[in-house]
Amino acid sequence: MKKKNLPAAGAEAKQAENRKEAESRRKAENRREAENRRKAENRREAENRRARNRNALRGGSYSLLISAVVLAILIAVNVFASALPANLTQYDISSSQLYSITSNTKVVVNALEEDVTIYWIVQSGEEDDIIENLLSRYESLSDHIEVVKRNPDVYPTFAE
Repeated sequence: MKKKNLPAAGAEAKQAENRKEAESRRKAENRREAENRRKAENRREAENRRARNRNALRGGSYSLLISAVVLAILIAVNVFASALPANLTQYDISSSQLYSITSNTKVVVNALEEDVTIYWIVQSGEEDDIIENLLSRYESLSDHIEVVKRNPDVYPTFAE
């Protein structure tokens, strides 16, 4: 009877060993599959990061381009506005219209038939912006009006 059990015991040991090997192979295969899944997930994450970076770069490029276009438009408008005459770009908003030319003055200036020269005697660097603005408005009203600046240091006998 012992002989009959020995082969059975050997077969059982062989089966147990085969089960262990199969279990070891399954575990190794599961580890490989998990590793492959992890690698695939890492590749997907890396590709997603690259896509987000490309989109961010593209969005940043568009923002930069739009900012440059808006800046160029603003510069062009500023250059155009600075080329306009003062009577179109400056307004007198004082309550008594102190720095404006009245309609009566415009009628008189438009009726001029002879040339009129207005001499502004002022030292260099001492010009008053308000007077300069008013004289330039007179000058722009008619071709018969000319404003000439004279510096008393340069022309000391001019006003005599």
